[in-house]
Amino acid sequence: MESTRKQEYQVRDLPTRSVTLFPTRAQVVRDIKNVFLQPGTNQITIVGFSPTVEEESIKVEGCGSAMITDIAVELLPNRDIFEEIYSSGDEDSEDDESDDDSDDQGDGDNVLLTAVRCRIDSLRDELAHAVAGVASADAQLAILDAHYNRIHPRHGNIDIVEAIAHYRAERLNISRARIGEAIHVRNLEMKIHLQSQEESKLAKSDRKERRKHEKASEKGKKLRRKAKAKKQRRREEVLKEKQRLREERESFWPRKTYTVRISLEAGNLNMTPMTSRRSSATTDILHTTVARDKDASTEAEKSAATAAYSAAAAASSAATAAYSSLHTCDISISYVTSAASWTPSYDLSLSTISNTGILCFDAQLTNKTSETWGGCKIVLSTSQATFSGIKDAIPVLHPWRVKLAPRGGQAWDDIVDSREERTEADLWRGQQSLAMQQAKPRTELFGVGSVKTQAVPEPVQLGSNPHQSIPFSRMQQSLTRPPGAGGSMLRKSAAPKARGARDSLMRSASSAKRKAVEAYGQTPTFGDSDESEGEDEATILPEQAPELAFPESLFQETGLSETYDLPGLKTLAPGHTASKQRVVRVPLSALVFSHTVVAKYKPAAFLKVRIQNRSKLTLLNGPVGLTLDGSFMGRSKLPRCSSGDLFTMSLGIDPAIKVTYPKPEVKRSMQGLFAKEDNHAFTRAITLINTRTGINARPAALVIYDQVPVSEDERLHVHVLEPHGLAAGMPGVPDGVPYKDPARGGGGGEKTDAGDKNWGKAIATRSKENVVTWDVTLNAGRGVRLGLKYTIGWPTNEHVMQC
Repeated sequence: MESTRKQEYQVRDLPTRSVTLFPTRAQVVRDIKNVFLQPGTNQITIVGFSPTVEEESIKVEGCGSAMITDIAVELLPNRDIFEEIYSSGDEDSEDDESDDDSDDQGDGDNVLLTAVRCRIDSLRDELAHAVAGVASADAQLAILDAHYNRIHPRHGNIDIVEAIAHYRAERLNISRARIGEAIHVRNLEMKIHLQSQEESKLAKSDRKERRKHEKASEKGKKLRRKAKAKKQRRREEVLKEKQRLREERESFWPRKTYTVRISLEAGNLNMTPMTSRRSSATTDILHTTVARDKDASTEAEKSAATAAYSAAAAASSAATAAYSSLHTCDISISYVTSAASWTPSYDLSLSTISNTGILCFDAQLTNKTSETWGGCKIVLSTSQATFSGIKDAIPVLHPWRVKLAPRGGQAWDDIVDSREERTEADLWRGQQSLAMQQAKPRTELFGVGSVKTQAVPEPVQLGSNPHQSIPFSRMQQSLTRPPGAGGSMLRKSAAPKARGARDSLMRSASSAKRKAVEAYGQTPTFGDSDESEGEDEATILPEQAPELAFPESLFQETGLSETYDLPGLKTLAPGHTASKQRVVRVPLSALVFSHTVVAKYKPAAFLKVRIQNRSKLTLLNGPVGLTLDGSFMGRSKLPRCSSGDLFTMSLGIDPAIKVTYPKPEVKRSMQGLFAKEDNHAFTRAITLINTRTGINARPAALVIYDQVPVSEDERLHVHVLEPHGLAAGMPGVPDGVPYKDPARGGGGGEKTDAGDKNWGKAIATRSKENVVTWDVTLNAGRGVRLGLKYTIGWPTNEHVMQC
């Protein structure tokens, strides 16, 4: 039975050729170079694909002289051990540092004090000996006296004179000895007294030194305790960081991984195998050479034998190299995975002085799979492709037949929609919810040990155009060509990697259309406003240093999608934080700033800018950071804008435009006193002041909206008196009266000088819905008053109400 050569590769050890990121997933291409094949059946096993890989998207190709006979994909438990892959190393052993409290008892007793005390002890011992000598002398005298007191004249055999002389001599000797000891005692007591005084001085000095040492020691202890606590905190921070890193790695550790087994058939090229043919040929050559060496008798024959051996060895090496080149192949494996995506992010800097701006287009790359894609080409694609089979077939309208229902039947709204419409709508909603539930919770795919519950974030869509989808099969096009019916022939000729890879990288599939996640919901404000949520105050940025340059990506438009090739090779590791990459820097020019005022609702001027996308790029939906004249405004949402189109960004309230809108003046008209009709005149006024002054101050373009009631009854009459000549649907009329701010010394608009008359211009128009619009150009430092007067007449004893 023919044996099968088996080889196994880990995905983490394979180089990544390219990664194409889509709004909801990614396509990865990995390469296996110089795979050695034996004649016959070879099995290559690739282990460790992320569990987020779509099994049906795995595709194997390559080049070489072999044929792919089978591809098997299995989802198996992860055989790797977390601690072996991510060895944290030995934990820093905690130092068993003693508190040093027991060691800080001082440096011992004072040397001089100890010496004095030793001398005192010695003197006291000597004093005790001297006192004992005095006591001994006293006892001797007492014994001597007692002995001679017992002598009596009756004792006839005792010589009194001799006894007295002997007594005198003995007593004298004892007395001398006692006196000497007594003098010695006094001397010793004096010395002890002096030494005691010296001891007291030294003890007092020693106590001072000890107190000083104790203070220094306590201070040292505090410093050591503080250093120890600091070291402990640092150790705890290191442990926390290690724990955080471990938890992050555990969140991307796959419980199960996909394993791909590729069966290859390498043909017999009529060449003997290297392991057998090469050794046998060498053996024959060696035997021939030895035989010739035995029979040769001349140096010429020996040289010829050596040359023949060298030629045979060279031929054998050449044959081995040819065999090796013919039995190696390069394999590329591509697959699509979820949990990896990209979203656009923008930074928009605008200048009201030069009417220019800079739009920085960035991409936030997300990889939440278990794989690390290192040193690879990264391509961004806007494709939102999805194809689910028959359920996504183009709908066909059925005839909508209706008839009269019997009296007292159903309500009139039965014909608002058809039964087929309701059925298809329910099916569509069911498909959408099913598509959103297809993704397994990450806790079932990733983690070590016990399972923790955590939600799966929904992918963010880039575009809002539902017609942007392309078939899933387009992404599955071959890197070189589609495989044949019996298998894929891996040819030795060079595979068209650059040619086929680029086309396939620009096509992909993504999950069903999902609701776009609003990254930011707040509107940037120019000033304080109730309309904006969570507004940011403008801050003056410091003068910027020369900006660093960013490499820009290569933009290509392919069919229904666009691609951006990021420059250079990049590494994308799994993580919860998105990696931000600069895509392109787009200069903007000819910006049009304008203000919109709806004073009836809010007495404020809202600034907006109209921008034309003059670049070749298609700007996608995404969050944008707004900076106006060097001041950061906040975050907003950039709408989708194709090349050459216009889009408008709201910049919030402009505090430099002062708007006032007082209460209306109501007067009863005299026209309806004898006509049994109530007639009232209403007068309203909007005042606008452009408070900007200076060299760079420019006229402000404003659009002001107000309204007049619309009559829904023929007995209710509404007439516009001012602006004069204003009619619905007719050309606009000039309007506006110069107005000077009373806070700046004006008279409230009643008196104006010649300079105030150069305030600008205003054109008033009126729509059929009685909406009055003023297009105003207000010069810097000037003000204008726009008046609106209308009358309303209705029958007496009636009243007017809103519909």
